Amino acid sequence: MTSSLAIFRDRAYLRVWWIGALTGIVRWLELLAFGIYALDLTGSAGMVAVIALLRFLPLAVLSIFIGALGDHGSPRTYLIWAIAGGVVVSAAMLGISLADGLTYSLLCVAALASGTLWACDMPLRRKIIGEIAGPQRLASAMAYDYATSHGTRMIGPLAGGVLYQAVGMDGVFGLVTVLLFISLWLTWSIEPDTPSGEPGAFLRLGNTLRGSVEAFRAARKSNDVSSILAVTVVFNVWGFPFVSMIPVIGRDELSLS
Repeated sequence: MTSSLAIFRDRAYLRVWWIGALTGIVRWLELLAFGIYALDLTGSAGMVAVIALLRFLPLAVLSIFIGALGDHGSPRTYLIWAIAGGVVVSAAMLGISLADGLTYSLLCVAALASGTLWACDMPLRRKIIGEIAGPQRLASAMAYDYATSHGTRMIGPLAGGVLYQAVGMDGVFGLVTVLLFISLWLTWSIEPDTPSGEPGAFLRLGNTLRGSVEAFRAARKSNDVSSILAVTVVFNVWGFPFVSMIPVIGRDELSLS
């Protein structure tokens, strides 16, 4: 255990770990708070589900291409742009919320932007982790990152629920803006990486799709990989969507505030 914790002595890894922790809190904080606000605004469980769908849509559609982009460019640079976009959107939403102009449509835009940041974070930041940790420390580095990511599923909703109950969406967007700004500063402080591959390779859509098909074929030949893939698909299609219904279940079934 002591030797595995040694990875936290690496300041570069510590910065990337903190970025993951902060953006993870933002992700789950928003998931709960956006759902509650959508339910209060529309009274419709379907509208709550749409908010969650928009958050997960970029992860399903864009991740493969963002991963390819990170392989052929600078993941640090792309992550900076992604988090900076998140700061701009959350700050704009804070201003709109303070002016009492927040609507369901604008909430959908914020959810889509947040989902895009999530789709960028997973492949880009974890590629940076791999480059920092190297083969010898990779297992420990990824294990702590994943454990932290799941830990934020408790911290984020707790913070989101308390803020929404106390000050409404103003507090939610205010905290999100602060946490993303800190994440942006931490990302900027990481030592610049050396882009690998051909910078224009990402623009060749056919190459990216072809590589994905080849990877899927290779995965099918391995029983272990195929089993993990099947579990992932089943969980994300039939298990995970219940999270979006937590505000509905809390209000309609449990009569919670």
